[in-house]
Amino acid sequence: MAAEEEFPAVVELNIGGSFYTTSLATLRKYEDSMLAAMFSGRHHLVKDKDGRYFIDRNGVHFRHVLDFIRHGDLPPASLAKQIYKEAQFYGIDKLKNCLEGMQPIIGEQFRQKFIDYIPHYKDNVNSMVTLAVGRADEVLARFRYGMIRICICTQKQDRIPFTRCKIEKKADFYFDVSEQEWSAEELVQCIARDVEEKGYEIDYTLQECICGWCIPGKNLYDVQFKLW
Repeated sequence: MAAEEEFPAVVELNIGGSFYTTSLATLRKYEDSMLAAMFSGRHHLVKDKDGRYFIDRNGVHFRHVLDFIRHGDLPPASLAKQIYKEAQFYGIDKLKNCLEGMQPIIGEQFRQKFIDYIPHYKDNVNSMVTLAVGRADEVLARFRYGMIRICICTQKQDRIPFTRCKIEKKADFYFDVSEQEWSAEELVQCIARDVEEKGYEIDYTLQECICGWCIPGKNLYDVQFKLW
């Protein structure tokens, strides 16, 4: 059996290229965490050429993890999602619990619950991007934008007259949220956020249907993807 690794009282760290100096007691403060386990002596840690213990994570974000361990300080709300991922990696449950009380985290959790009720939501979002890029490519990128149309129903429609709607037939994607008390605007905002996280700028416009066949509750959006 290999001997347990011994650590100095003051530890030099290289976290993804960012250097930190802290105490061994700080790293072991939360005994049930993965971070404490790393420096328990039971695991072998790689060192860089200067003898610092190396962890291949975001070094900038680690500063906020370390500040929480030292002083209980939380990161700014704008970084809550990123630091939450680090708290998950290092297994610091107390930090995770604190972050879950911040709006960006709790808000995203509720948004994911919203999305879970929409069949094939993530596949449709990925397909929207593919279709928009493909349409722009069809015109040899003469335009900066790719266009798609989505239809969101918030009320049950009579399918017989509904299928006579010429505008609806041009929709590329169809969502029915009539079983939930959600607005079409809420869903299209969810779509916009997920598309923008893929690096695209988008704009959407609500188109009024005047076909005479549709009852209120059908919402048609033209969605424009900015490609360059």
